[in-house]
Amino acid sequence: MASLESGGQALGQQRASLQLNRPPSFSIATTITIGNGEKISFWNSVWIQSLRPKDLAPSVYTISKKKNRTLQEALTGNTWIKDLNLLHPSFSARLFAQSVQPWKNVQQNFNEFGQFSISSAYHAQFIGAISTNLNEIIWSAWAPPKCKFFSWLAVQDRIWTADRLQARGWMHNPACVLCRKVPEIGMHLFSECRSTRSIWADISTWLAEPSLHPINWKQTASIHEWWSVLAETQGVPRKGLKSLVILVCWKVWLVRNARIFNRTEAPSFVVTTKIKDESSLWTMAGVMHLTRLIGRV
Repeated sequence: MASLESGGQALGQQRASLQLNRPPSFSIATTITIGNGEKISFWNSVWIQSLRPKDLAPSVYTISKKKNRTLQEALTGNTWIKDLNLLHPSFSARLFAQSVQPWKNVQQNFNEFGQFSISSAYHAQFIGAISTNLNEIIWSAWAPPKCKFFSWLAVQDRIWTADRLQARGWMHNPACVLCRKVPEIGMHLFSECRSTRSIWADISTWLAEPSLHPINWKQTASIHEWWSVLAETQGVPRKGLKSLVILVCWKVWLVRNARIFNRTEAPSFVVTTKIKDESSLWTMAGVMHLTRLIGRV
């Protein structure tokens, strides 16, 4: 009995091995009609260049949390990408390259499950891009390139404030040099520091826009959220406001740097005056949207 039982186990193991290692002969020998994608499997059907996606990108298939989706389900809203477990230990740059290739094949060959279009090939180039509003609040606004680049870093909390210098082990003064009371982080420097808020209060009075006064700001949890909310303030010409937010934050950063590196200080009202003068120069350069905002003063 023991011998029969062990023989059965051995046969079962051999059969399992054969199943795992056999070529996908059925898949190779069959042709899939895509149709609307409701009847075929995204991962297990042959529909990309005579291959199954699981064979084309095996590492990507491994980290997919939903391996049984239909083609229609997987392609709708890029669901197959959302199914990927990016925290999986095997995720790497090589794996990312694998994940891009099948999607390029999908988009360049199929649109609406079977029709090629230039649009599908174009949109394929943006697969994997992170959706943000940085274009709306920074890149589409008028400002000198250096101010835009600074703002792009600042809104992502990537400028060299004290907290980031400390994380690198570099020499720094931990306290905000504007108020000398609170540890310096990006969120504090641009939205919470009493000196910065005093500047915004002066700007609000100058433009006769109470909604820009710090006491009327909505509570936010990050510099990105604060910047986004302020740039979309209701009742204020938004295109001009986006340029103004960039300008004010840029000037705050320059004042901060002047105190650290040049040991020169400027009161809030002096900074506000510099902002007014700079905004006038920007309008002279042809910033029509900013002109509509400050031209009412």
